[in-house]
Amino acid sequence: MIQRTSDLLGYDSAEINKIVFPCVKTIKCELSERHYIVIC
Repeated sequence: MIQRTSDLLGYDSAEINKIVFPCVKTIKCELSERHYIVIC
């Protein structure tokens, strides 16, 4: 499951890693330069 960080309650990747999901990896899409999160 991959969702844009902007779609998740406006949290940034750091806040998602610390608060929202205990198991999240942040990857960067080189073409768009937007950050995506991978929820495992």
